[in-house]
Amino acid sequence: MLWAMCPALKLMGMSCRHFAKLSSERLDRPLTASEALRLRFHGLMCHVCRPLPRQFENLRRLTRCCGQHSHNEAPAPAELPPEAREKIQAALTHESESADS
Repeated sequence: MLWAMCPALKLMGMSCRHFAKLSSERLDRPLTASEALRLRFHGLMCHVCRPLPRQFENLRRLTRCCGQHSHNEAPAPAELPPEAREKIQAALTHESESADS
């Protein structure tokens, strides 16, 4: 639908879906000059996509922040009792023997 409203976006060859993909990839790798230009142009022309890169950046910051806090505050994993380990091992052995038959 946006293609019909804005022929310039069609000339640049950037759909909103591709804009979202590149906005996300921009956080993981440097974009090529062509990708960066097309991303910037689409962001200037499309009011729907414009806030997306900022939203991705905020999401990245939030997950890093929350991930650090929850990781530091998480209790150490409980040690599995030997009896439970033996039961699990027996069940896995039985299951693999049943599958082989």
